[in-house]
Amino acid sequence: MVVEGISYCFRPDTGTDFSESCVIELLQPKAKKLFIWTVYRAPENNLDVFIQDLHNYFQDILDASELLLLGDFNDNFLNFK
Repeated sequence: MVVEGISYCFRPDTGTDFSESCVIELLQPKAKKLFIWTVYRAPENNLDVFIQDLHNYFQDILDASELLLLGDFNDNFLNFK
């Protein structure tokens, strides 16, 4: 849910490589596009492939917009081994 009074649109055309994701674009006049993307990676899915897919997707949108990425990546990023 987005706060009442904030204009947004669902973007079903973006993030489609990810089976469990939702992307919305906040519609802000006179500002860069802002995408809010939630994504879930199932534990059995390959983490390296997932990260590469994210990287490829970011290359397409980050030049002309801002991105807030949220989700459950099912990995311990604090494990420095």
